[in-house]
Amino acid sequence: MASGLKHAPILTLIKWIEDQALTTDLFPATLHADLVLGATPTFPRWENMLSVRCHNAGRFLTFQYFKRGSHPEMERMVPEKEGVETLRLMLTYKFGIHRNPTAEPGAAPNGGPAKRSGNSGVTGGPPSVS
Repeated sequence: MASGLKHAPILTLIKWIEDQALTTDLFPATLHADLVLGATPTFPRWENMLSVRCHNAGRFLTFQYFKRGSHPEMERMVPEKEGVETLRLMLTYKFGIHRNPTAEPGAAPNGGPAKRSGNSGVTGGPPSVS
C-alpha cells in the first residue's frame, strides 16, 4: 500500500486481515500506534494477544506475542516487506489460523473462512525469534 503515512505498513496488515476474511476470527484493537489482535472479542490485555508496532518511519515491524503477562513470549522484528508473511506465520503458530503462504494483500482468501482447531497439525516452531 503506497502511502506517505508513517504507519502505512500497519494499514497493509489490516487490509490483508480483511482480504483473508479473518475479521470474524480475530478481534483487533489499537493501543497507541500498535495493531493489537486477540482471539476473543473481550480479550484481556496481555493475554493471548499479538501486538504489531512500526519502527523507523514504517521500515520495520515488531511482532510481539503475549501468552499471559506483560512480557512477550515471542518477539520478532522484520522489514516492512516481510510483514504480511510474518503475520501469517504468527497467526498459524499462535492462533491456529491458517492461510496460504502465497496470499498477498488484495488476494482472495483460500478455502473460505479460517478454521480453528485445538491441534493445528504444526509440528515445528516459527522461524528464529530475536
